Amino acid sequence: MSFKDEARFSPWAAEAIAEAAGLGLVKGRSGNVFLPDAELSRAESAQAIYNLLSK
Repeated sequence: MSFKDEARFSPWAAEAIAEAAGLGLVKGRSGNVFLPDAELSRAESAQAIYNLLSK
């Protein structure tokens, strides 16, 4: 999975984001963006943890 705003990813994080998305741990936000500078909501954080524990 790729995101429209990949150019905004920090170089050290790009590979980890791609891998997490490929595993279905993260899906980004509507419009196929990741928003690397945005804060996560409590629900988004809980969903990422749930996805990780469910694998």
